[in-house]
Amino acid sequence: MLKTIGLALIMISGAGLGYSAGREYMLREKNLRQLFLLTVYLRGEIRCGNSSLPEAFGEISMRLDNNWGKLSKKISEELKSVEGMSLEALLSGKFCPEIRQLHFTAEDVQLMISLGSRLGYLDREMQLRQLELYEEELKQHIHELHEKIPEKRKICQSLGIMGGFLLAVMLW
Repeated sequence: MLKTIGLALIMISGAGLGYSAGREYMLREKNLRQLFLLTVYLRGEIRCGNSSLPEAFGEISMRLDNNWGKLSKKISEELKSVEGMSLEALLSGKFCPEIRQLHFTAEDVQLMISLGSRLGYLDREMQLRQLELYEEELKQHIHELHEKIPEKRKICQSLGIMGGFLLAVMLW
């Protein structure tokens, strides 16, 4: 009786691990879409509000959801407090652990850090052009990920279920 219950729990936990791994892909896409929204807001603040980078991140922080709003607020405060520090240095240094918590892969983290290398030292028109180029790259990245998600989720779920069954059979 206990053995059967234990085996059932092992199979259920294997399936749960598979579904959890598949969910990570969905969270990754959601956060990439939030990054895209951040760049759209940033472009609007620079173009219409004629804001500096710290001011733009401060304004944007009020429009984004919890994690992204907090991160934007921290970036704004840090850019205001540290003169001469580039956005790229902040994103790759101090804020790198916070960026990694957003379900990003190493490629996604590098993509976000590349945003910092494009901003902050150019004139307004060049920053706007760089943001438009970045948005196109980000759209392409999100589109590619969106096409791969169903297949990768199915693989993760199937592997989780089969792994649970395999472990149950091995312990039987």
